[in-house]
Amino acid sequence: MKTFIFTIAALCATANAFYKIKSGSECKSKDTYVGTYNTVKKCATAAKNKGGKFFVFGTGKKAGKCYMESTKNVDCPEGWEKDSYNFYM
Repeated sequence: MKTFIFTIAALCATANAFYKIKSGSECKSKDTYVGTYNTVKKCATAAKNKGGKFFVFGTGKKAGKCYMESTKNVDCPEGWEKDSYNFYM
């Protein structure tokens, strides 16, 4: 699994791409609000422009809200919180 994740990380970094890691959850790491967007791609771009590697994009009642997550690892060692967000790398 880790080889797959690292391969995806390399692809995301070089191709300006993003990859959904977990649905219906956010990492309990410190986060920074970067705006509200109508697409996950715009959220990904905004987070990356602020130096972020990980971000969450809101769904349902939190649709479009975008936060950069400050976790150091895709596995989110801070733990997961069930919420109306999808976690991306």
